[in-house]
Amino acid sequence: MKKILSTVVIVLLLLSLCACTKIKVPYTVEYANRTFNVNPLTCTISDDLGFYRYEITGTVSDHSITLIYPDGTVYHYAESGELRWKEGSSYIQDYTPGSFICGALEKEIPADPFDDTILGFVIMVLGALCFFAPKVVWYVGLGGFFRKTEPSKITLLLCSIYGGFVLIAGILIFI
Repeated sequence: MKKILSTVVIVLLLLSLCACTKIKVPYTVEYANRTFNVNPLTCTISDDLGFYRYEITGTVSDHSITLIYPDGTVYHYAESGELRWKEGSSYIQDYTPGSFICGALEKEIPADPFDDTILGFVIMVLGALCFFAPKVVWYVGLGGFFRKTEPSKITLLLCSIYGGFVLIAGILIFI
């Protein structure tokens, strides 16, 4: 029974890892009373005044956005912690201000990679411990309160099942 359960959990884990790609699709965003159409596949953003190319580097805490206007003018916005700076004119005649476009692109800035990494890793370790060594977990959690006792088979099975779910949750958070 345990081998079958282990095999099912491993197959589910492998299948869940295969389905974790994020597909980027074009979307519309409202910012500063304007409607912007963002296409992350081609790194373009447009509104009723123009069609702009953009490049985003870094993550939320330390990033830069480079905008290229239709006439070739470049606007650069960067943010690092509490510091923010701009290069180039934000107000180019006949086009949307660069600060508005950068505000509309906030969703495109990648999250910091270490936000959930440590939490996911800790949850994965705890889940793996429960799944692969339920008796150890029982002794650490409850075994010290009783003398000369052993956990029942159903307790160990439930701990393993719980560990499998926690392991899967940890992997999903880690990814």
